[in-house]
Amino acid sequence: MVTSWTLRRWRAAASGGVAAWNMTKTAATVTTPGVMTWVAVIFLPLAMIYQEWTCRVFRRRRIGVRNTRPGH
Repeated sequence: MVTSWTLRRWRAAASGGVAAWNMTKTAATVTTPGVMTWVAVIFLPLAMIYQEWTCRVFRRRRIGVRNTRPGH
């Protein structure tokens, strides 16, 4: 249920009355690439390390002495 307080807040945000929600295109343009770069710098190596680890784990489980037939 939408309360009157929520409606007032939405109207204020739409009109630009709330200073915290009044971000200009320039501020967004400057901030977003910097944030995206740092997220990529931190999480891309972690994702790659995790992928390598899972490949090694599943390769050992899939290709092991127990899973091969005798004579092959």
